[in-house]
Amino acid sequence: MKGTLMKPVVWIGLIEVRPQPGNDSFGSAKGGYVNVLALARSRQEYEKAVQLELHSLRFDVGEIEDPEPLQDRLSRVHVDPALQELGKEVEASGAARCGTFHTFAEEGD
Repeated sequence: MKGTLMKPVVWIGLIEVRPQPGNDSFGSAKGGYVNVLALARSRQEYEKAVQLELHSLRFDVGEIEDPEPLQDRLSRVHVDPALQELGKEVEASGAARCGTFHTFAEEGD
């Protein structure tokens, strides 16, 4: 499923995040990663939805790794059941959702 899709479908990607000033939800950690699921018709639409969702949570977005429709991912690899459930919630509500945030202490960790 490459290019532009006609009907929005649930996409998934691993997103690098860094807390914005005043966001101390990571404590002393410099940043982290999170899987974000969102409805989109294309990679560009997915990336825009990711930016909006994470900025609303006061995170800056770094690299977006391996964005693709969730069904494509499921056809190739195991996806955590909790993320599959989030995918169902996204499909039902239309709202982007974040999985569990995983933090790192310093650059390259």
